Amino acid sequence: MSNSQQRVISALVMVIVLALIFWLGHQYMLGLLLLAGVIMVDEIYTNFLKRERLEWNYLFAHLGLILPFTHLFFIERSDDLVRMMTNGAVALNFLLIIYLFTIRLESTRLTSFAQRFPIPTGIFILLPLCSLGGIIDQASWIKILTLLLVVNFGMDSGAWFFGRNFGRHKLWPAISPNKTIEGVIGGMLTAAILGGIVSHLLLGKMGVTHFLFFMLLGLLAQMGDLIQSKLKRQFGIKDSSSLIPGHGGVYDRVDSLIFLAPFFAITLDFIYN
Repeated sequence: MSNSQQRVISALVMVIVLALIFWLGHQYMLGLLLLAGVIMVDEIYTNFLKRERLEWNYLFAHLGLILPFTHLFFIERSDDLVRMMTNGAVALNFLLIIYLFTIRLESTRLTSFAQRFPIPTGIFILLPLCSLGGIIDQASWIKILTLLLVVNFGMDSGAWFFGRNFGRHKLWPAISPNKTIEGVIGGMLTAAILGGIVSHLLLGKMGVTHFLFFMLLGLLAQMGDLIQSKLKRQFGIKDSSSLIPGHGGVYDRVDSLIFLAPFFAITLDFIYN
């Protein structure tokens, strides 16, 4: 079976599973989110950091993810905690943006620090996942999460289509050789158009502000993808794991989404109120 066939089959399975979870309800979606977080900590810990699963740091990395995340299951009103973690995730993302533009690709400072102090891995995954958890904990979570997924999908698919058919100028060859400026612009426009359609159909709102908002989200999703590409190159890996045939690991599949989620969550009330 070719890699393209594997990608298509895996994508169909993921869509079916996601649709089933949507139907079952938000507690099941939170459970799926927590499971994905545990898998991502495992992928980062064993493949990025090259650490052993039996180390005590490995246990604390998972506890750093699981214990704070359980508030979404057991506490009915947890807005302040979710808001605090979302703000923390936004701050972390700004640090990652600084890393993208300032740390040289050949630098070993980040890899050395991460391998010496692996415990914060859980926090690295926890903060953006709690942003998603806060979205899922809302009454209209299906509509809002669908909008976020469509914007992220629009950026990915639009960047691929426009980059493949019209791409002439490389964006950042040292980090991501296949990405082009035309692809980024096309992805942003696709994200804005699809996001606008879904926003109008599900939430009854669409205007210039929303269009620009979705374009900005598309740009942020692309930056998140570049950050993950740079991290992988610095740690000397291609994929976070081989768990999903044709797609790599869970972290590979959702890296731009978890980067995008905190910005989306923190601006949601401002855009739609």
